Amino acid sequence: MEDHVIMGISLVITGIITYFAYGRLKNKKTKNQQFIDRAARGGYCTVGVYDSSKLIRGIRDSSNSVERDDSVKVKYRYAVNGITYYKYLTFMKNGKISADFPAEVEVYYDPHNPKKAVCPEEATKAMQVRSGCMTTMAVFIITLTAVFNVLRFLLG
Repeated sequence: MEDHVIMGISLVITGIITYFAYGRLKNKKTKNQQFIDRAARGGYCTVGVYDSSKLIRGIRDSSNSVERDDSVKVKYRYAVNGITYYKYLTFMKNGKISADFPAEVEVYYDPHNPKKAVCPEEATKAMQVRSGCMTTMAVFIITLTAVFNVLRFLLG
């Protein structure tokens, strides 16, 4: 059988597999969201307080010479068992004069390694969607390659 026919059949089979895989993956939480859930269940949450910030200059968009894709890297200080740790978060300016960022953030930490911490700002719905899209694309490409090669072998 010719490769273009095998590719057509492979696309149909892969589309069906990806459709069902997407149904299972679309509501899957990111690792950061899962980390927060575990820490919250254990009560491993504290408050991070603004410490300092730094402007990070972005590149200018070629279609707009005025606006830049600038962001602000904010350093938050939090304490666990009397030891101070720092958490860095980046906030986008999105065309505004300054980036909006909170003076305090919730910090969910690992009780065995408090330096490992996640804030809800890192576990947004946008991150979940991005993670789901990337996973779905990976499933599609891997499945398409596998199905194509199996069909090519079987139908030779």
